Amino acid sequence: TKTVRPAYPAASVAAGRQGVAVASIVGAADGLMERVDVLEAPDSRVAEAVRNALMQWVFEPLTVEGESERLRIQGKVTFYFLLDDGVPRGLGSPERIAARIRAGQFVPKDPAAIGRAQSPAEVN
Repeated sequence: TKTVRPAYPAASVAAGRQGVAVASIVGAADGLMERVDVLEAPDSRVAEAVRNALMQWVFEPLTVEGESERLRIQGKVTFYFLLDDGVPRGLGSPERIAARIRAGQFVPKDPAAIGRAQSPAEVN
């Protein structure tokens, strides 16, 4: 499994652009990302950063009863790009994201359970 955090573009930070970026993802059976559509973002630079990061994600093949299964995944990923007095604030952990994807949990049942770590994004 490989997850890449989207960078908070310096031009977006300088412009004070912050908010939510939401992307729809489709992973191919080989574990590579097949399609990423950014549905919402604070600006086009953030949208491109999210798209570029998600296209680098790789998923481990799924197994069912010990046997490898070639299945596609589909889900929706949300990142929060926030500023605190003009400085990017970190939220989330790609390791936790990967663990939730492996467990088939794209949206947490309890949003308060999302771990907090130092990164520029958080996935719901």
